[in-house]
Amino acid sequence: MKVLFNSINPYHKNNESKIIKPACVPANESCLTDSASSLKALANYNLSTISFKSRNKEFQADEYRRELAKHANCSAQDLKSVVGSNELKKVLRDKLTQENFMPGEDDINIKKGIFKANLHNHTIYSDGEMTVQELLDRACNYASRIKSNVYVALTDHNTLKGSQEAIKIIGQNPEKYENIKFVPGVELLAKYRWPDHNPDEPPANLEMLAYCINPFDEKINDFLEKNKKDKHTKTALEEIFEVLNSVPGIYSLAHPGRVTLPKNREMESFMEGFKNNGGNAIEAYYSYSESTEKSDENYSRIAKDYAEKMGMLKTGGRDSHRHTIFHRD
Repeated sequence: MKVLFNSINPYHKNNESKIIKPACVPANESCLTDSASSLKALANYNLSTISFKSRNKEFQADEYRRELAKHANCSAQDLKSVVGSNELKKVLRDKLTQENFMPGEDDINIKKGIFKANLHNHTIYSDGEMTVQELLDRACNYASRIKSNVYVALTDHNTLKGSQEAIKIIGQNPEKYENIKFVPGVELLAKYRWPDHNPDEPPANLEMLAYCINPFDEKINDFLEKNKKDKHTKTALEEIFEVLNSVPGIYSLAHPGRVTLPKNREMESFMEGFKNNGGNAIEAYYSYSESTEKSDENYSRIAKDYAEKMGMLKTGGRDSHRHTIFHRD
């Protein structure tokens, strides 16, 4: 490092104001050797740092699966199809694009195998019609047809029981589900009040999706049980994140086009409040109605702009409630 420092500051003055040469100058062969060694050492250090970070993420993923395996009567290796938060973050940043989340006109993306992710599904554990087994099998069959991994999340309202069942099913037959990537999750109703709100001002109403949390976590399940009595109960956003922020996860604002704001409040300030409390993603790719997919492009564009401006991840889903992973109805 000393050679590198001298190469940046090649000359300095001594007390007699005489300019002297540094110990090594570029013409000196030993200096070049030392510089090359220093650069090589620096490169190796950077590679080691990257390697450590990669190993640390793998360790966290293994720890996540090991914790899940304790409750599923299987090994962590059997749960390779279950996605942790670091893996999902990387996929959302680097791999999945808008067309991977959308069926396209006349289902063209499904027919061509471009559709590869639905991170918003409901089963019979809340207000959906599919069983958990059906959800997994439909994703599995589609993945086999297109010969590619398919990402599918289970996001029932106020309950993680479906995700618990899914993990147990995968753990008992890992080979069958090796082509899918299952994301445990839950959908929550919430309300948000601005720090400077007055008592008469109504809150913003929203729904959010929590991904890659431990569906067997006792604290989270106790919290959900309190809210499950009424599917339409709206809990303060701060209270939700007090529970969720104790575990790693991805927390996405669901269908932002449906957020209701009080008068004189802007979406941008709401998004800042959502992020400041712990939100780190926006459901940018979403069809609000099967018959209005073109108009949904405007919602998607706005949501993507917010996500990029605020450094948040972009998620997407079909909000499936029927016997399909491709559509809402």
